[in-house]
Amino acid sequence: MVNGNGSGSVRKDVDVTSPPLPLVLSQVCHRWRVVMCGDLSLWTNLALGPKSSNTFNVQQYLDKSRMLSIKLDIILPDNVPCEAFMQDMANIIFPHYFNRFREVSVYCESGSMH
Repeated sequence: MVNGNGSGSVRKDVDVTSPPLPLVLSQVCHRWRVVMCGDLSLWTNLALGPKSSNTFNVQQYLDKSRMLSIKLDIILPDNVPCEAFMQDMANIIFPHYFNRFREVSVYCESGSMH
């Protein structure tokens, strides 16, 4: 599914250049790691973009969510080359894990894929 309203739509509430919050919080201390890793639902929403650590983040989420399905948002900002990122997604992630995603959304600033 490609989300966009024709004039361009991108999720501005997500910073895909920083590690996902559950990964950050699970590294605070042992207790937080136990809490974060104990709640599988915390690992079921993932946003990725060309500057994020794609394969590593997806693998972490797949491991930590166990068999729960994941909602994946792919965010493609303008002025950032995304061909290599999309190639990685197509060749590395989707062939092996596509059945684990309950929803995949692509957000583009310009409203078009290029």
